[in-house]
Parts: sequence; C-alpha cells; structure tokens
Amino acid sequence: MSISIADSQSSDAFAELMTQHQASLYAYLLSLTANSDIANDVLQETNVVLWREWRQYEPGTRFGAWARRIAHFQFMTFRQKQLRDRVFFDDDVVASLAVAGKQVDDHSDEHTDAQTTA
Repeated sequence: MSISIADSQSSDAFAELMTQHQASLYAYLLSLTANSDIANDVLQETNVVLWREWRQYEPGTRFGAWARRIAHFQFMTFRQKQLRDRVFFDDDVVASLAVAGKQVDDHSDEHTDAQTTA
C-alpha cells in the first residue's frame, strides 16, 4: 500500500492536530474519570481511534469537538466494560455468605468466652 504525498502531508497535519489537542483531551477525560491512570488509558484508546479514523475528519471543521466526541465514546466503552467486569452475587449467595459469616462470629465469640473463663 503506497501513501501519496498528499496523504503524507495530510497525515502529518493530522498528527500535529492530535498533538495540539492532547492536553485538552486529557483534561476532558480526567473530568469524566477523576482518575489520572484511567484518563491516560482512555486517552491512548482515543488516540488509536483518532489515528485509525483520521481520513473521516473534515479539515476546516472543529478538530477538538470531533476528537472530544470520540473520547466520549471511548470513555463510555470503558465504563460499560468496567460494569460488565464487576462480579455481583445473587441474593441466594449473599444470604449463604451472611449465614456463614454469622457462624464464624458465633464460633469466635464462643472461643473468646472460653478463653475468658479459663
């Protein structure tokens, strides 16, 4: 696959736009995540998408708005993945854990009482 001079110049200009907007994209993502590590991770994913989709950007339009929209979608994807990755126990499991926890507490109390009377 060959890249024409026009494409090369366009990709250079696009790379410059990306560089200029990194701080504002990071600040935007940090405002959504309140976590610098997560903001950096989502920014990197955003940069991958921006670079992959650079030909979709229309020169002369607001690059920052276009990039923030992509960053927003990347954040939403990250958020959905985080929600899917969480483990939730159903009510029966929670009830079983509560019973087991009470039994441990009762046994611990008996052990403490036995030590106190000894």
